[in-house]
Amino acid sequence: MVGRAKTVLVFGHDDEAVAVLSAVLARAIGDAGGERLVFTGPATFDEKARKHIEAVVLPVVDGILEHMNIPSQRFELSVVNLAAASAEDIGVSISGFSADVPVFLALLSATLRLPVPQDVVATGHVASADGDLRPVKNIPAKLDAALRESAIGRFICPPTDEDGSLQALSPSEREQIAQAVLRARDHLHIIEAADVATLLRAVFASETIALASLRAGFFGRESHSELHANPIGRAAQFLLQNNDRRFWSALQTHLLAGRTGEARKLLLERATYQVSQCIYPSGFGCQLLQLVRSLPPATRRLKITFPLLSLDRCIELGRFATETDHEDLRHLIDATSGKGNRSRVFCSILE
Repeated sequence: MVGRAKTVLVFGHDDEAVAVLSAVLARAIGDAGGERLVFTGPATFDEKARKHIEAVVLPVVDGILEHMNIPSQRFELSVVNLAAASAEDIGVSISGFSADVPVFLALLSATLRLPVPQDVVATGHVASADGDLRPVKNIPAKLDAALRESAIGRFICPPTDEDGSLQALSPSEREQIAQAVLRARDHLHIIEAADVATLLRAVFASETIALASLRAGFFGRESHSELHANPIGRAAQFLLQNNDRRFWSALQTHLLAGRTGEARKLLLERATYQVSQCIYPSGFGCQLLQLVRSLPPATRRLKITFPLLSLDRCIELGRFATETDHEDLRHLIDATSGKGNRSRVFCSILE
């Protein structure tokens, strides 16, 4: 869901700590200017946590957006209140750094229109303006909370001892964390992310990024080698790279599986993006026709329902075709309508 990232709230300490699932909600409310974050709702962050989000977490989001040439935003930020607190007409005050990672995911998601998978629970401290992540307390209790929810399949947290500082814990505390992780691995995919670049790779699927790139307008933008210098740069590079290839790979997967509805959604998003840019994508029709023709005959006949894209949309896209694109536009109409499958098409696949 866009702007919604699941997290775990912990009450109590040590062996008496109890964790429950909640979610951080972010909503983009306009270009940056004035107060960047508006905290709303009965469940919110205490003063120390707010200052940390404003001073560290938000600048990490801004850094990624700057590399992607996307304007910074203002946000409303809130946390889903717990049922027990809501029943008493009170709110929960959230302290500490445990919610840094879900706050980061929610803010980035709201800006890029990049849905966060709802089978993911994330926790962790954004420990630097470069996007380094560090572990937080009560991992055993948080794992137990994730295990109680059948819809959760992935638990993402920083490495338990990235910098060796956890050696300060007692042997029994370290053993408790290790045992909790071992127990949970039978039911959860536990992923360790040491920085925001690794985090994004763990959370977001290629098709999700491709769709977001079309909706938020960063499809086709190139990354530069200097982006690899720190986690923020690598995160931006990951979001920018290969979105055309991600698009075609996802489309091929859906067509091979006979998921016409998903294929139509992808094609409509691509056509809408190209129309918004007033650009006809060179070679697009040829590549689509070759993809349709490469499908097994039984899949084309029995699983795919044509048209894949309406004729009106094809014509609208064709308004931006140059003279050299006219033949490709005919290929596009043939491919989306299901015609031309028997005729051989001579054209090169775009890289």
